[in-house]
Amino acid sequence: MCNNKQKFGALNKDEHTRVYTASEHFIESVGSGDVNLNLRTNKRVEINSVKIQNALCVPELRNNLLSVPSITDKGLTVIFQKNRAIVKRKDGSTILTATKRNQLYVIDERLDRAMSAENQVSKDLLKWHQRYGHVNINDLKKMKEKETVVGMNFTANQNQINCEICAKSKIHVQSFGRSAHREKDVLGLVHSDICGPISTESLGGAKYFVTFTDDRTRYTETTMLRNRSDILEAFKNYKLKAEKQTGQRIKKLRTDNGREYLSNAFKDFLRSEGISHQLSVEYTPQQNGVAERKNRTLVEMARCMMLQGNLPQSLWAEAVNAATYIRNRCATKSLNGETPFEAWSKRTPYVGFFRIIGSKAIVLNKAQGKGKFQPKGDEYVLVGYSEESKAYRLWKPGTRTVIKARDVRFFENQNLTNTTKENPIGTSDDKETSYIPLEQPESQDVEHQDDREDDEDTDVEESTSETTRQGAPDENDNKVRHGRGRPKLMKTGKPGRPKKVYQTRNTRTSDPESVSEALDHDDREA
Repeated sequence: MCNNKQKFGALNKDEHTRVYTASEHFIESVGSGDVNLNLRTNKRVEINSVKIQNALCVPELRNNLLSVPSITDKGLTVIFQKNRAIVKRKDGSTILTATKRNQLYVIDERLDRAMSAENQVSKDLLKWHQRYGHVNINDLKKMKEKETVVGMNFTANQNQINCEICAKSKIHVQSFGRSAHREKDVLGLVHSDICGPISTESLGGAKYFVTFTDDRTRYTETTMLRNRSDILEAFKNYKLKAEKQTGQRIKKLRTDNGREYLSNAFKDFLRSEGISHQLSVEYTPQQNGVAERKNRTLVEMARCMMLQGNLPQSLWAEAVNAATYIRNRCATKSLNGETPFEAWSKRTPYVGFFRIIGSKAIVLNKAQGKGKFQPKGDEYVLVGYSEESKAYRLWKPGTRTVIKARDVRFFENQNLTNTTKENPIGTSDDKETSYIPLEQPESQDVEHQDDREDDEDTDVEESTSETTRQGAPDENDNKVRHGRGRPKLMKTGKPGRPKKVYQTRNTRTSDPESVSEALDHDDREA
């Protein structure tokens, strides 16, 4: 292969071939033909003309190359010695010689340049490289070859140069290719990374979460953390659970250089369990790419579900757990279309119970003591799926309560709705979260009225309220006014919270208009 078109007697441009380099890249040849070389055959500098047939013309090639197998296929002999190589004909005559330079055998051409394997620095090329503001060498040579500009006085087939200024000014992060090695055994390698701190604490008080991803199956476990120092306990729990489920043992753990992974306690535990700890290079998160990408995927999916359901920020942990549950049941390209759940458990996952996260749910209230005509269902919001039970995880709006339930009816076209502009959904203040309630009875105290004590103050309030509902002529006449001071606690001897009893005063001056008012009036006078 030759990089100089001028050495070809006749170039056949119809033949194009890809020439692959050691780095698995390829360059194109522009044709083929015969190359004439003027060679030195001995120390007397005798010139011998040699024709090399069917050589490829590869302009982007740094050095001209001659294949030893191609020489021997012609019936010639190649003899390698300590400092030189000799090519001979069948009759023993010498065709050409090559001198050993920098562990390569270089043919002794008359110009001592065309077949040289050394990096010959051209002063002209370097000069024009500097004149063009250190432009890329290949671009500079292409401009010369294609005559895009005129006036350059260097040879276009000259070799590359090593510019120290370019090395200092243009050095960059090397590209990261996809890893060609994948673990063949479950738990052969586990990827882990911590995400946080999150600006808003979860309902359980967590500000971080950590993921553990198996390299073979891509199955992921997520654990919420209050502090970074809780990572050791989280890894112990994951190790125990994963090894019990799979029957395999964790062999390697790959993490970044976070201090929580480099603590003495964590190192001692890995050493005692015989687990190899693989660390990425500082400021090179790409080397822990599986865990980094997993965290990004979970956060983005959780953010979408929270925005879709208009959920408050304090539910981020529930959303991340739901995202982990769903992603384990999603087909992935790294498993050729298989789901991590199936690769992990050898079972095809069933997803017929999936519902829209953030949708309204009516949950059967099994508590005792409700009124006969009170609603049997309470209003909740779907926030995830339970890993321990065949149940949904549901949040009570306006509270910090998350329950598990299976007796649920969903309204997937309805979700949490913001009705106040001052405190929109998604802020950290969950106490002001507004929600569209179900229809309630007109009186909220129906089930409690039968349990009240027959005392004087209560009778006054009930009779006054009844008179108001019947349409008294003056609302101020029927208003119950509380006396000064704090209410007294009335102890009845029955279980439950004591009732607050207010001192009331009646300001009515009109005569009673009904029997109940008359009886009530007489009782107070008595």
